[in-house]
Formats: sequence, C-alpha cells, structure tokens
Amino acid sequence: MAITATGAHLLLRRAGGPWGRARGLLALPGLLNDVEVPTALWLGRTPQVHTFGMDGPIAVVTAGVTRRGARRGRPCGLRVRGVDVLNPGKVGRWSWAAPCTLELHPLAADRLGLAPGSPLDIEWGCPSGSAAA
Repeated sequence: MAITATGAHLLLRRAGGPWGRARGLLALPGLLNDVEVPTALWLGRTPQVHTFGMDGPIAVVTAGVTRRGARRGRPCGLRVRGVDVLNPGKVGRWSWAAPCTLELHPLAADRLGLAPGSPLDIEWGCPSGSAAA
C-alpha cells in the first residue's frame, strides 16, 4: 500500500516478472474498475509503457526511491517524478532512470493528487480483505 502526503491510500499490486510487466494491466482487466478504492499496478523498473489493446486511458506514474527498508532493501519511500496519461494505442516516454513505474486509473491519480514531487510512503504486505500484494 502507498500512502500519499494527504493520508490517502493507494493499494499496490505487483506485476509478476518480465511477462507480467510486459502485459501490465491487460493481464488484470478489472484492476482499474474501482476508482473509490484506487489500486495501481507496480511494474518496478520499466523503462517504457504501452497501451496497445487497452480500452481506455491509464495514468503512468514514474517515481524515484527515497528510502529503503531493512527487509530485503524494498523501497519504503518514493518521490513522484512524472505522471503521464496515455490513451489507448500509445507508447509512453522512455525513462530508464526511474526505478519504479505504476499504472493506475487517471481519475485515481488525479484524486490522490499525484504530481511531480509528491511523496509516497510504502507499506509492504497484504491489507486484510484485499488482493494487493
């Protein structure tokens, strides 16, 4: 789970391996349906995102790591570097420098106030009653 500076929560679901990152949200079509409980797909270091085969636009958030936890060095703090909205059939900007890429619903990104410079605190684990991991 990611927590914004305003205290809003964003559930995170990790894409499994290179194939999961390549398929992105196409592998999880229902992930964007609930804007009230925003969920993002954590792609890790992914230099470029595409929306081929998508039905609607997505927000692509790139972020840098500001803190790492003691547990396996996982990121526990991020700072948003960029938020781009990609329409279906588009290819995003190349950004190898960003160690973290998130895909989420554009309305969720807007409601959470995600913008360059926004901090995100990361809590690893699965909240009770959710499928986020």
